[in-house]
Amino acid sequence: KSGQDLCQKNLGINAEHLLDPTMLLSKEEYISAFKIDQEPKSEGNLMAYILDFTEEKRNFVYKVAKDKKLTPFTVGAKIDDGKAPMEERIQPRLQKWLRGFYDAEFVVTDSFHACVFSILFGKPFVAIGNASRGLSRFESLLSLFDLHKNLISDFSHYREDDDYAISETSYQKLDQWREKSLTYLKNNL
Repeated sequence: KSGQDLCQKNLGINAEHLLDPTMLLSKEEYISAFKIDQEPKSEGNLMAYILDFTEEKRNFVYKVAKDKKLTPFTVGAKIDDGKAPMEERIQPRLQKWLRGFYDAEFVVTDSFHACVFSILFGKPFVAIGNASRGLSRFESLLSLFDLHKNLISDFSHYREDDDYAISETSYQKLDQWREKSLTYLKNNL
């Protein structure tokens, strides 16, 4: 949405607001295209996909896991940790990453695309606002599907008893946005 506003303000262009391309496929299409069901099962049921890990975020993941009585697991690499063994600094295969969403009962993330795949896979999630990675993308995405409650900018905003699930209304909106986006692409390519 902010990109659309910038195009209008700075370029005088009426840009079209469309879905992120990753949302044009369904969960079932991802499962079959990448054969994620052939990937070994994840080691837990609370997926923590954190791009900028800090001790505070680690503690938050453990708090959510304890509150939800879930076992946390990660599907990511320690890219910036020069002391980590080389095999831990290599990003996992896409199938393993997708399998994490497939297996998760809940997701904690600071990643835009992890929010996208939580929605696609129907997983309740909490997104930790990440201003350095484009907070407006998070706000735009979540506002499309009335999921503002899933974005927290401060750990004290997390409420153990809040419902972070994706509603049926959100899926109806996803279908509408998917149809609008695909129609636009078909008409303009």
